[in-house]
Amino acid sequence: MFLTAEQLIELTGRKRAAGQLAWLREHGYRHDVSAAGRPIVLLAEVERHLLGAPRERGWQGPRLDLVRRRGAA
Repeated sequence: MFLTAEQLIELTGRKRAAGQLAWLREHGYRHDVSAAGRPIVLLAEVERHLLGAPRERGWQGPRLDLVRRRGAA
């Protein structure tokens, strides 16, 4: 299930899509954007975020801190 337009306004405190998207990014909510430019947020994402459930670990990129440089002891 997705949040309704009214629920997005209530969550973000913003009426315009640009403001809602900025708020979602600032607060770490995973979301998508519709073809109309409106944010799409799953109810499960809001529950996960508010309950503090950990995110599943995805690809984090290469661990360059684990690679030794040539000549390093």
